[in-house]
Amino acid sequence: MLLLVQSPSGNERHPRHASQAISAIAATNSRRLPWSLLYRSQESRSTMAIEVPPSLAKPARELLLAQYPDVAIIKATATELPAGHVRRTRHLRLSPDVAPLRTAEAFEDLLNRNLTDPASSILQAVVPNNSSQQCELRLTLRPATTWQRYRARRVAAQHAHTWWRRLPQLADLFACWANGSRWQRLTVLPLWVLPRNDDRVPAETLAKLDDHLYRMQITAAVTAPQTQQAFSEKKLDQIVAALDPFCQPGRSKWKQV
Repeated sequence: MLLLVQSPSGNERHPRHASQAISAIAATNSRRLPWSLLYRSQESRSTMAIEVPPSLAKPARELLLAQYPDVAIIKATATELPAGHVRRTRHLRLSPDVAPLRTAEAFEDLLNRNLTDPASSILQAVVPNNSSQQCELRLTLRPATTWQRYRARRVAAQHAHTWWRRLPQLADLFACWANGSRWQRLTVLPLWVLPRNDDRVPAETLAKLDDHLYRMQITAAVTAPQTQQAFSEKKLDQIVAALDPFCQPGRSKWKQV
């Protein structure tokens, strides 16, 4: 079920409230159902939305309104691909996926009590040039299992060892495949015996692994007429670039899959 989140211009709620709402939704999602957070264009402007299974629609709406009482949440329907249009996509993953992302606190100036809204660059990136174009950034979340949490902690401990820092490409491959498909996990199985250092795992990584942990799929999409392929590729570059501020400099990056 697709729910549009319409925020008034004077909304002063902190992005930290969104984190609280997402954590609350995760607590009610005992069946580990996937759901999505979307930044999308609608009628030549940007908006936010969530797409949840029907069983999560009511609690998700109530939890969002509890954190953002001034917003309007309305049910919407998915739009069909217009005739003569092409939808181009890019799928991204965090490399390595155990690395922590920069959260709202990293964009807050406590001294001057100012906040650079980290989502504003994404909302600007998904604004199309005209009404014939549609842009979207979709983050699909599925709560991690206990076994996925264990593997992620093991990967983080091995990444912390100096031996792995000498081979960053192998370390990245191991981090990706250790939580990948069955054949990927079997392929890197011999690498589990290589050295690790549990005491040198960064505190930010431990905080990420101890909090609500998700398997996340990121998809950037642009729908435009077939004659506007150059625009679509340029717009996809802009949407992907809007995610860069969330990476830890020198420690993680986005990779296309």
